[in-house]
Parts: sequence; C-alpha cells; structure tokens
Amino acid sequence: MVDPFPEVAHVESPAGSIYLEADTVDRLVDTYDWLQEHSLTPEETAAFLAALEEESQ
Repeated sequence: MVDPFPEVAHVESPAGSIYLEADTVDRLVDTYDWLQEHSLTPEETAAFLAALEEESQ
C-alpha cells in the first residue's frame, strides 16, 4: 500500500518557511542523525561551558 502522504521536512530560514519532500527529507534526516551522533551530550555540554567560563576568568 502506498502512503498517500510523503514525508515532509520543515526548515525555517530568514526567507521564511521551506517545505521539502522525498529525497531531500532523507538527506536532512541523515544529516540530523550525523549531527546528533557527533554532538556533546547535555552533561558534556554543561561541563564544556563551565570550563570555558572558568578559563575566561
């Protein structure tokens, strides 16, 4: 059965909202997943920011 509603991605930009469908959505999901895998955890982020604050004093 074919899904009558394709996946859609919503992107906010200075020019306004952009809605993307099909292959572009797959690329956005892959990019988002990569960024999430390579980002600091909330705890690591807090420690990093605390170290920056300490270093700047």
